Amino acid sequence: MRSAFRAPSISALLVATLTLAGSAQAQTPLNFRSDYVVRIYGLTVGRASFNATIAGDNYRLDGTLRSAGLARIFDQTDANARASGRVQPGKVTPERFVLDFVQGGNRTTTDISFRRGNVASTRINPEPKPGKKLVPISRSDLRSVTDPVSAALIARGTPQEVCGRTLRVYEGATRIDVKLSLASVGQVNGVGSKAVTCRADVRPVSGFEQGNATFNYIRDKGDVRLVYAPVGRGLYALHSLSTRTEIGRVELLSSRRTVGS
Repeated sequence: MRSAFRAPSISALLVATLTLAGSAQAQTPLNFRSDYVVRIYGLTVGRASFNATIAGDNYRLDGTLRSAGLARIFDQTDANARASGRVQPGKVTPERFVLDFVQGGNRTTTDISFRRGNVASTRINPEPKPGKKLVPISRSDLRSVTDPVSAALIARGTPQEVCGRTLRVYEGATRIDVKLSLASVGQVNGVGSKAVTCRADVRPVSGFEQGNATFNYIRDKGDVRLVYAPVGRGLYALHSLSTRTEIGRVELLSSRRTVGS
C-alpha cells in the first residue's frame, strides 16, 4: 500500500496550490485552504489538507496526509509537510521542504534546503540504503528543481503558463521530470467554467531502482491529469490529480476549498 499513498503525494504524486500577480507586494496576504480525499476504485483510502499563505511572491504551504477507511486498518500512514519559497508566472522556486512520514510505526524525516532553485542540502533520517540497481542522482539532477508539494499544489500565470511547465521534482531520494501540456480550459465539476486541465508526461530521472515496475507503469500508461482552479490574483490551486497505477486509478480530489485574505 505504500506506493498508493506516496504516489498521490509525490507523483504527484506528484501531489501544491496558489499564486499572486502584479503589484502584489503591497496587497494583503492571501490565505488558502484545500481539503482532499484520496480514492482508489471510488473508495476513500486517504485524506489530505493544505493551508497556504501567499504574500507578494512568497508562499508557505503546510499540509497533512492520513490513510483512511479500511486502508488505515491494514496500513496506517501519517505525513506532515511544510514548504516555502517564491511563486511567479510559470515558475515555482522553493526555499525549504520538510516532510515527516510515518508508516506502520516507522518514521522517516526529510529536510531539503534550496538556493536559487538548486538543492543546497538534503537530510534524511534514517538514511535510505541504496539498492544494487539504483540509478544514482547526479549533481546536475539537483539543479532547477522543486519539491513535490510546491510543484503540484500551486501555480501562477495564464493557462498556457500553468500547463507549459516541466516540473523537475525532487523529494529527497528520487528525481522525476513531469512535463505538463495544456489539455483544456473549461467546465469541470467543483471548479466551474475556468478550470485548467493539464496532461502530464512523467519520466523517472534518478534515485530509483532500474526496472521499478511502479515508475515504469506510470511512465508508460499513467495517463496523469492535473486540474487547477483559479483562486484570484493570478493564482491557481490544484483541484485534482489522477493517475493510473498497477492497482487501479488513484485520484487526489479537492472536497472543500476556502480562500480568504
